[in-house]
Amino acid sequence: MTEKARTHEARLRALEAAILVPSANPGAITLREHFEARLAALEKATDVAAQAMNNRLAGMNEFRDTLKDQASRFVTRQEMEAAIQINREAIGELKTFKDRLEGKASQASVYVSYGIALLGLAISVFSLLVK
Repeated sequence: MTEKARTHEARLRALEAAILVPSANPGAITLREHFEARLAALEKATDVAAQAMNNRLAGMNEFRDTLKDQASRFVTRQEMEAAIQINREAIGELKTFKDRLEGKASQASVYVSYGIALLGLAISVFSLLVK
């Protein structure tokens, strides 16, 4: 029993001893019974409220744990910046490779042009010599 309950109990005994009203009504209860019933109802309400609060706090703790777990799985800024830098370097290498391929293609077309020009020159020289 709590200190508050003991205090109420002492007050009830003092009131009951001072005021004992004989009841003409057979269904009437004594002052002590009335206050005990009220005290029991208050204790029950307190227990129900405490249980509801505990349930609410348990739900909040579960939600907090979920957020903490989620946050631990997020990528950090340093990890993300490192991944972005690696991607930038890979993209730069791909651009360089593409440029080299285009350069090789251009060089091949230059060689073909030289070949056609030499062939044309040879035909011209041959036609001049044959005439």
